[in-house]
Amino acid sequence: MQRFGIMMQLVLFCFASAMALLAQTITSLDYPGALATTAFAINDSGVITGIYGDTNKVAHFYVRSNTGTYTSVDVPGASPAAPGMGINKSGVIAGYDTDANKVHHGFVRTAAGAITTFDAPGAGKLSNQGTFVSGINNAGTIVGWYFDSNNKHHGYVRSKAGKITTFEVKGSGPTGTAPASINSAGTVAGTWRDTHGVWHGFMRTASC
Repeated sequence: MQRFGIMMQLVLFCFASAMALLAQTITSLDYPGALATTAFAINDSGVITGIYGDTNKVAHFYVRSNTGTYTSVDVPGASPAAPGMGINKSGVIAGYDTDANKVHHGFVRTAAGAITTFDAPGAGKLSNQGTFVSGINNAGTIVGWYFDSNNKHHGYVRSKAGKITTFEVKGSGPTGTAPASINSAGTVAGTWRDTHGVWHGFMRTASC
């Protein structure tokens, strides 16, 4: 009898799982008239950010509202388009661009459309160097990394007010420290590489 009850629970679980899969909805996203469309991030309200290529094969950054309205955005000085790597609950987007000299810069775009670009202190100014963004939390704190003039990457956090604090995991080697995300408490998670070339994860609390 007990075995029968366990079997029935398994059957019901499988049935519920199958119904959940059948209930899912997948929607293809395409910027109107675009040759190609990608999506990078979505917030809890359903606002999405990504990149699309127009008919002239020029890339642009876009924002898609939770009602399906698309807005094309070009970060000043960006060539090509800048990807929005994160969007918070307020609709603030953070990402990075590449200028004509292939130097990277961070940017933040408010929900109202105001764009501010920024560079981490010590960021290199040669091709493929500069400032990168990996995420933003609901408080508006941005996290990312930058390549210095020696092509070593270091971590940074940027407050909502624009203050940038750089950091590096103690013992990191030539590759350095690469933050990947930040939560609502301001805790950062990422990866670092030691002097022997071994990769490790790290966690940095907001009080550090």
